This record gives sequence, C-alpha cells and structure tokens, in this order.
Amino acid sequence: MKKRLGWIALDIDGTLTNDKYSIPKEVCLYLRSLAESSWQIMLVTGRTFSFASKAVAGLQFPYYFAVQNGSIALEMPSKRIISKNYITGDLISYIDKAYEGEEGDYLIYSGLEKKDFCYWRPYKYKEEDLNYIEDLKSRQLENWHALDDFNSVHIQEFSLAKGFGPLEKMQRIQEKIAAYNLFETAIIKDPFTSGYYILHITNKGANKGSVLKNLYDELSQNVPIIAAGDDSNDVSMLAVADQKIVMPSAPQNVKDMATIIAPPVENMGIIRALDIAIANVSI
Repeated sequence: MKKRLGWIALDIDGTLTNDKYSIPKEVCLYLRSLAESSWQIMLVTGRTFSFASKAVAGLQFPYYFAVQNGSIALEMPSKRIISKNYITGDLISYIDKAYEGEEGDYLIYSGLEKKDFCYWRPYKYKEEDLNYIEDLKSRQLENWHALDDFNSVHIQEFSLAKGFGPLEKMQRIQEKIAAYNLFETAIIKDPFTSGYYILHITNKGANKGSVLKNLYDELSQNVPIIAAGDDSNDVSMLAVADQKIVMPSAPQNVKDMATIIAPPVENMGIIRALDIAIANVSI
C-alpha cells in the first residue's frame, strides 16, 4: 500500500455543502484528486447513514465514513463496518430523567444495522414540534416508528438520541445529561430550519474526534491530520488536527480554534482552504 500523505477529515453540512442531498461536483472531483494523490479522506457527520448516503453519492473513490458523530464508521464504498460505539438500552432511563419537567421529547435512532429506524413518542409533542417532525420525516429519508413507550420494543442498543428546540432548552438538558458522565453531547444549529437547535447524545467516547483519532492511530504513522467543520460537534475533531479549517458561519468558540477560516460554503470555500492547509503541512 502506498504511504498516505496525511488524513483529511471533513464535516458535511455547512462545510462541504448547504444542500440536503448533494455535494457540489467540483468538490467531489477535488476530493477524488486528493485521494488519488494518497491523502486519506474521511467524512464525519451527525447525520444517519440513510440521510447522508444520498449526499455522498458523488464520491467515487475509497474513503472512510463516520456517521452520527462517530457512533459507527464504515469503509466506503463497500460499507464494511470498521468501528461502532452505541448506547445500551438500559441508559434510556437517564435521558428520560434529564427530560423531566421539559416540554417535548427526544428521538432514538436504531443505527445502520437496523435500517436507521427513528423511534419517537408522538403524544409528548405540541403541534409546533409535530410540524417540525413532519419536516424531518420528509427530508431525512429514514424509517420512523411511533411508540407510546420506548421500552415496548426492547431496545438493546442504539446509535444516537436527538433532542430539538430552542437553544436555552437544549443547553439545560445537555447540562443534566453531562452530569451523568455516561454520554457525549453536542448542540448544533439545525442547518435546514431556522430557530431550532439540535442536541446530539451519543455513547461515552463516541464523538467525531475519537473516531478519527482511533482510526488514525490504527492505520497511520506520523502523517498530518487536516480537519474541517462548522459547528460544536466538530470541536473534538478539530482538536486532534494539525490544521484546523473552520467555516465562517461557525460559532465563535469554534472559530477560535481555527488555523484557517475558509471562504463560505456557497463559494465551495473548502477547496481553497484545503489547498492552504496542504501547503502548510508540506512545508
């Protein structure tokens, strides 16, 4: 195997594209040229595999693909699972407790092996949030299963739980969940619906940075890492990178980590930013 020049780990939404279902052709061709030049490409997203798979359809070269903030990682295009870190079903009660006294509820995603089922409890939501969920259903191409009680389907493990709502509410719930020291959490802006924030809850150790570093340590020696992202769930990934590319739409705490602030995503700014980062590590 030809030695890698380095690793390039990339978020999707707000970094490679603003489109729900595609990455611009120019970006796909650029990443392919890097892969053919012995750069290891890895995409790392908060999306489920089902939702993300259409967006990455234009990537016609081998790469690694971690979904749901690193809960599961695959070798593409074979879809061979190379790592997994799921939440066990007995921890659902802790998330329930964190939601006590709050309006609304959270969603449970089954994971790729169980066809990315999304379990939800409709009776817990007010009309406004039910409308938001209908929009989620229409855009995310996943299988939804309504329940009265999560325990009724005997969930043994799951990839991710997701809350949504105003920022202050997500921060309150995040603080309670963090106190258990059993989970990883990240709050991001919904990239498609204004005014909504999303709370991602994954198993302890399942985050973008960990999945990148674990694969890097297993497969590489002494080569640089370049990472690019635009929101709080990218912080752990940026932290392990030698060159940290941050999009101009990112929150200030993420921008503060940057080696490079990229041009805007709508201008395919990731191409220019990666050119600079590669030149920096090649000096």
